[in-house]
Amino acid sequence: MNKECDKEFYEELSGKELTNQGVFEAENNFIGFFDLLLKIDQRNKKDVETKNN
Repeated sequence: MNKECDKEFYEELSGKELTNQGVFEAENNFIGFFDLLLKIDQRNKKDVETKNN
């Protein structure tokens, strides 16, 4: 994706116009959110494996 496309994407998600700094922060928050979801999923899978043994 290019920067203009990124800006449009995050502006549509937020429902407001964003500065370049706002787009940068939104992008990092979005990535961080999915990183957190991945870590939670991995932890939950590990917990299930531990309980099944």
